[in-house]
Amino acid sequence: GSDVALGLEMFERDVQVVMDEYLGGFIRESDLVKDGRAWPNYSNYRPMVELARQESIPVICANAPRRYVSLAGRSGRASLQHLPSLAASFLPPLPYPSPSDEYVQKTNGLMAQAAEEMKNIRADRARADEDEHATSNHDDKDSSKDDSGCPYIGFNVSTEFMDAQCLWDTAMASSIANHIEK
Repeated sequence: GSDVALGLEMFERDVQVVMDEYLGGFIRESDLVKDGRAWPNYSNYRPMVELARQESIPVICANAPRRYVSLAGRSGRASLQHLPSLAASFLPPLPYPSPSDEYVQKTNGLMAQAAEEMKNIRADRARADEDEHATSNHDDKDSSKDDSGCPYIGFNVSTEFMDAQCLWDTAMASSIANHIEK
């Protein structure tokens, strides 16, 4: 095997076969991007993937599938214990470790900073919307829409947030460890 591998957070563990098919030349790059659910900024990572393909370097799809991260974030880590075995195969060993107090404190600080930045962005959007609505005679804004959650996995910061964050972290570490053990 190779002493070098590329691990990518962008790609989730359940699309490893898609990545392997791309690296092996069986599918097109457009298939990788679509079926691999690549992030919108894939072009920033593309040179690394192409180098790995050219040099036959393994690429590890390291992240937990977002649907399970969302489940942990909405319902807590215990909810993962009830998944079918195929679904659980895309996760690190359960139960996964709880975070240290230091990690929780640091993450909460980063989240507070991000929340403040989002608050400012939303305030700017609201002002722009008000300006737009002031120039029109109708208000079609859906006031029931809650856009305060994570746009990728659909949960708000809550007590279960750390369950989701730790699932991400543990899945990526487990993906790398599994590759090394092969």
